[in-house]
Amino acid sequence: MKYGCVLLLLLVIVTLWPASAEANTQAGKPVFFRETGHTLAYSFREFFDWQGGLPIFGFPITEVFVEDGRPVQYFERARLEWHAGIGDATG
Repeated sequence: MKYGCVLLLLLVIVTLWPASAEANTQAGKPVFFRETGHTLAYSFREFFDWQGGLPIFGFPITEVFVEDGRPVQYFERARLEWHAGIGDATG
């Protein structure tokens, strides 16, 4: 009886254990813009795509670089800045 309860408990735990989340590998692949010679990738690419993309931000005019201690990237009509403590790019 005792072992049956332990087995049942283990079965419930394994069944309800959350599956590992898959990484967004598409966002990890840099997109190269021939128009400016710059790339866009990772969280900046996710945010760029999620918020309207090229019509909203324009082409990237820099690569990602560190400014005032945080990663930033400039676009024709915007400046994206990554804040690690706030959350991911989409939420």
